[in-house]
Amino acid sequence: DPHAGAFDDSVFLSVEESNKKYASFSTLLKMSFSDARTKIENESVDILHIDGFHTYEAVKEDFETWLPKVSKDGVIILHDIHVRHADFGVYKFWAELKQTYETIEFVGSYGLGVIFLGSSKSSSLVNLRKWAKEGRLPQIQGVFGCHSDVVLQNYYFTENTRLQSQFTKLESQVLNYEIEMKKQVISKGVKFLYKIRTKLRADSLIRRNIIKISKKMGLYKLVVLTFKYLKDFLLQKFILKIYPSFLDDSPLRILGQEVISKNEWRRKLEKLRNSQDSLSASVTGVVNKTPYNGIDTVSVITSLFRSDEFLENWINNLKEQSIFNEVEIVIVSISPSSYESALLNSFSSSSPKIKIIFIQDKIGIYEAWNMAIKVATGTLITNANVDDLRRFDSLEIQRLMFTQFPFIDVTYQDVYYSLVANASWSEIEAVNQSSSLPPVTMQVYESGVNPPHNAPMWRKNLHEELGGFDESYLSAGDLEFWLRCLSANKVFLKSQEKHVSYFYNPDGLSTKRGGPGKKEAMKILRIYQQRIKALA
Repeated sequence: DPHAGAFDDSVFLSVEESNKKYASFSTLLKMSFSDARTKIENESVDILHIDGFHTYEAVKEDFETWLPKVSKDGVIILHDIHVRHADFGVYKFWAELKQTYETIEFVGSYGLGVIFLGSSKSSSLVNLRKWAKEGRLPQIQGVFGCHSDVVLQNYYFTENTRLQSQFTKLESQVLNYEIEMKKQVISKGVKFLYKIRTKLRADSLIRRNIIKISKKMGLYKLVVLTFKYLKDFLLQKFILKIYPSFLDDSPLRILGQEVISKNEWRRKLEKLRNSQDSLSASVTGVVNKTPYNGIDTVSVITSLFRSDEFLENWINNLKEQSIFNEVEIVIVSISPSSYESALLNSFSSSSPKIKIIFIQDKIGIYEAWNMAIKVATGTLITNANVDDLRRFDSLEIQRLMFTQFPFIDVTYQDVYYSLVANASWSEIEAVNQSSSLPPVTMQVYESGVNPPHNAPMWRKNLHEELGGFDESYLSAGDLEFWLRCLSANKVFLKSQEKHVSYFYNPDGLSTKRGGPGKKEAMKILRIYQQRIKALA
């Protein structure tokens, strides 16, 4: 169907192979839902799982036409009940079903709805329904969420092993491809090479003389490595000389995943801006239906340095938050310009809950965060980077995660990517380039991904127990803190709502070439691998 896309026979053959384990009671029918109905007797199905075409009309038809096939005490399961983008309509039909049937729902993996038609024969189902009626649904969801995280963790580990094996096999092919690409690039630059031929000959003579001398001095390896680096550097300059937009046309790798190039993102944005169709407004996340417990309070912290380009847009985005009047905002502004100072003073005068700390001496981001956390009075903390945006209900969704799942310590979410400064939230959401973050595990961190990297929310008491952010790091102090939490068995839970955008700034500390981010992350991972190994 248009949502799942088209599959070749390999998918069916894979499922058929897996199904051999259950052949004693399981039969596969390769046909449409409507054709399969004629093969099934009425009231013969104990569990029906509906996960087909996801429009409102399609899921309603599947439910109503298959309902007679389900036994009087049967169970019906619907997937994707929390998905609200494009033309998905399962959530609308689910809202109608809840008015008629006894139901429970799970928030993981885009939402799973369970309908009980009659009385349950299984003691496990009887207890499940009883606990849900007693108000223990959050605990039930937490247990299932933890189990699903384990399953996903095993899947990611297995998949990573498989991909590593494939990568090894493809290395030689990639090497040949790179050689061929360099040949093509060089062929286009014959004129450029001709102009510098004399210089290259001179450099070659110098290189031979230096290597000759260095062999006698025992520095041969060092010099060879130096020239190799210079060769790669000159090659990069050469490519950019004949292909200036090479970097902007190349796909980016963000949070461990490949995304479209900067120029492709710009083209999509330009197409949207030129379109006659207006951008649709965001809808409130399903988690907002959970009553707020009235206990948890939110403090938003941020560190500002040379933020003139983004500051006004960021302030307006915060003001649009559905619970703006209920949250505390603590801003540490480092060496502010007169423009920044004027904007911040005006912002703070609008509410006593907005606290500004002006610092004239330059300090690191994690020292600024620790300073803000000490001032913050909220029980929950979240950071808001000045070049990122939030959907209008972002803070409310995060706060309600702690109401719905009181056992968690940190919540995070997938993010939309923005590759153009100060694009609006509706534009970023419409371009629709986003992450697919895995659960928080040591194996995931070892693969190079930091799931709570962007705008998580966490309990303030974690700092009372585990300390503040490590101020010795310039870029990866948050990664170190999350690993500290993980090693202390703190609970991370991913929200199924994408309500934050992450601006990929190629000049940022954690992203720029040669920056400290990668080196710091590798150092931190080595430390925690040893610690966790020692605990085991």
